[in-house]
Amino acid sequence: MKKVFGILFIVVGLICLPQVFAPSVAETIGGIIGVSLFSFLPAYFLLRGSKKDKK
Repeated sequence: MKKVFGILFIVVGLICLPQVFAPSVAETIGGIIGVSLFSFLPAYFLLRGSKKDKK
């Protein structure tokens, strides 16, 4: 289930990415940071493998 949500976050981020480009450079940078924080970062944490130490 975590992988499904991770892939969903990536798809939503890719769909929203073209809309962040604005005439102002500051707005574009802010939009890219916002989209990456709210879609790509959670997707990364959902899709990475859990690394539990088995000792």
